[in-house]
Amino acid sequence: MQITARSSAKINLFLKVTGKRPDGYHEICSVMQMVDLFDTLTFDLDPSGKLSIKVSGTDAPADGTNLVIKAAEALRKWGNIKLGARISLEKNIPVSAGLGGGSGNAAVALKTLAILWGIEPTQGEFTRLALSIGADVPFFLDGPCALVAGIGEKTKPVTARKSAAILLVKPDFGVSTAEAYKKSKFDFAPFIANDAMVEDVVSGNPARMRPRMVNDLMPWAMETHPELARLKERVQAANPKPAFVMMSGSGPTLFALYDREEDCGRAAEVLKDSAPFVMATRTLV
Repeated sequence: MQITARSSAKINLFLKVTGKRPDGYHEICSVMQMVDLFDTLTFDLDPSGKLSIKVSGTDAPADGTNLVIKAAEALRKWGNIKLGARISLEKNIPVSAGLGGGSGNAAVALKTLAILWGIEPTQGEFTRLALSIGADVPFFLDGPCALVAGIGEKTKPVTARKSAAILLVKPDFGVSTAEAYKKSKFDFAPFIANDAMVEDVVSGNPARMRPRMVNDLMPWAMETHPELARLKERVQAANPKPAFVMMSGSGPTLFALYDREEDCGRAAEVLKDSAPFVMATRTLV
């Protein structure tokens, strides 16, 4: 039996860090939305019980595979499964990019291996398994857009009003999520994402979205990596000009929003030499 599935990248339409728990984890409030950029995973049943993975693609270091194996091992332990799987992963999403590539891979592994191995975790069990792998993994169990809170375990589906044209730009370095949270300075001010705010950020309308856009991890990233700040200025100044430019997650990927797909495509051509990864795409609804 063989199953092929895709896992998408995500962007954070806003990201507020609202507190820090005694166990060291930070609590957040964010709207995450999947985008039209995918990795492809293929799963083959291995009756011998062995778990193996083969990775292809231009940006596929080991840390892009560990979460898949971690997910497989967690699910197998939960279900007391003796079967194994041969997994192929074709990487298109840059790693260490703030786009959730590894987390999305892990979520797809959980859902697909459950089918392959003939087990049926409840939604709550899936969420607990996902959270044990990584804070962003629960979001990827459903998607394509959700309000995310806590350390990532609280997800509330949100209906995006329309797809938005975005340009993804990732420089030639990665950012450690753990380091970003450890070294950023937060005021931990009370924050509530009310219905009006969420409606604005998922409207797909740049005029409504811009005033709501914030990422509490961005100031540290820009200060620590001046080249990222320069890249942001370059994207902002490009013609066609975007409505705004933000960093996704812990970075360093920037995303720029455009009113029209044609403008986004032209901007991608203009900026194609500004970074190793430049892609015109759109949000999923």
